[in-house]
Amino acid sequence: MARVTAVAERPLQHDSSGRPLWHGLGYPLAVWAGTRAMVYLVLAIQGWTSRRQDVGFGWYPLFRSLGDWDATWYGWIAQHGYDPSIGHGNTAAFFPLYPILWAPLTWLPGPITLWGTLLSSALFGVALCLLYRMTQERYDEGMARRTVLYLAIFPLTFVFALPYAESLFLACALATFALTWHGRWWWASLAGAAAVLARPVGIALLPALAWRRYRERGLDLRAYVPLLLLPAAELSFFGYLYWRTGDPLAHFHAQERGWGRGVSVLPVVVAKGFWDGVHGGQLRYLVHVAFTLLWCGLWYHAWQRLKLPAEYLVFAALLLILPTSGGLIVSMGRFGMVAFPLFWALADLGKDERVDTVVKVVFPLMLTALVFVTFGPRTFTP
Repeated sequence: MARVTAVAERPLQHDSSGRPLWHGLGYPLAVWAGTRAMVYLVLAIQGWTSRRQDVGFGWYPLFRSLGDWDATWYGWIAQHGYDPSIGHGNTAAFFPLYPILWAPLTWLPGPITLWGTLLSSALFGVALCLLYRMTQERYDEGMARRTVLYLAIFPLTFVFALPYAESLFLACALATFALTWHGRWWWASLAGAAAVLARPVGIALLPALAWRRYRERGLDLRAYVPLLLLPAAELSFFGYLYWRTGDPLAHFHAQERGWGRGVSVLPVVVAKGFWDGVHGGQLRYLVHVAFTLLWCGLWYHAWQRLKLPAEYLVFAALLLILPTSGGLIVSMGRFGMVAFPLFWALADLGKDERVDTVVKVVFPLMLTALVFVTFGPRTFTP
């Protein structure tokens, strides 16, 4: 493969023709609709085949899996807030923006997971459109199409249909970088603050944006003032938890109590996950080790071949380093799903027709398999 040189970023072009905002977004919207239908069909088949025989046709036997795993915690927060009496106080481990958006939808008739999944899927549609536009501007149409398609059919893309914060975080992170292309740093920082309130790793945007600001304005301290919105958002949430629970470190203590998080580094976590997977027969560890190695390989490709600017590399690297710093490798697959520069690297590899064919054939099959082992025997943790 020929060496790919870095492509200079340029602002997204303003459209003064009066055409609607969604003009030219037919491809990402079609990918979104088609892949969401595929995901919901697989979820429904899994639910139906594992239902109790005395349960008839309906929402619960088809889509009860939408309320499993972390969706349970987000649902509790959406309905009850950060009540310390719920879940042994471990709801403090989850950041608030997604349940805030979900909360008013819980008042609507029907299962709350219905509205949670529709919210997540809608936000994923927004994220795909943003990613498509950004990739078009940075690369070309072919690269843009491969990027959104690969993300939408990735084996773990079903997490974007679950009532999780990944769709929201991805949309906010993409909006943050897109707004910096326009030079709208206050708006970009506001989107970054929203990403921080969506998921703990949102703080990875701070050093990434600070580096970009340094490239543009050097040591002009006034240029960095908007970025203070990001740590302010996180500290405000921690302050709220202190007021609500009386524990200034409620978030970290909840992580430790509920999920055994401590302190570690990425190589140690990968090695331990491999050891536990091989000697303990834990499939989930081996799969997440494989995903982690894939993310690391794609990051290396983005650095060495695509020559991405450092802010994207910093952002993607921290999305891998920060979760593993707690000592656990479980869920590393989905944590990397929101590191969108890695999908630029995968799409670049997809210029080879053999890679493109493998991705398009193997990814949907792996998706189906992971849905069944996640919500059937539950031998995989998303």
